[in-house]
Amino acid sequence: MNSVNYALTYSYVHGKSAMKNLAQNTKKRVEEFKNDESGMEIIAVVLILIIVIALAVVFRKAIGNLFVQLWASVSKALKGETDTVNAGTASKIGDAF
Repeated sequence: MNSVNYALTYSYVHGKSAMKNLAQNTKKRVEEFKNDESGMEIIAVVLILIIVIALAVVFRKAIGNLFVQLWASVSKALKGETDTVNAGTASKIGDAF
C-alpha cells in the first residue's frame, strides 16, 4: 500500500490528526523541492551553450571568413611564402612603437 493510501486509511481510523500530518508532510516536501538547487549548474551550462550557439549562427559568415584567412595565412607560412601587404603593415606597426 502506498503512503497516500496508508495515510487515508489511518486518518479514517484515527481521526483528523493523520490528515493534518499528511498535509504538513506534503507542505514540507513542497518547500524542500522549491528550495532544492541541485542541477542548477547544468541549467547554467546549457544556457551558456545556447548563447554561444546563437552567436555562432548570427556571426557564422564572419567566423568562416576569419578561419579561411587564418588557414590561408598558415598555409602560406608553411610553404615559405610571405604576404607583402601584411609584412609592410607589420613593419609600419613596429616603427610606431
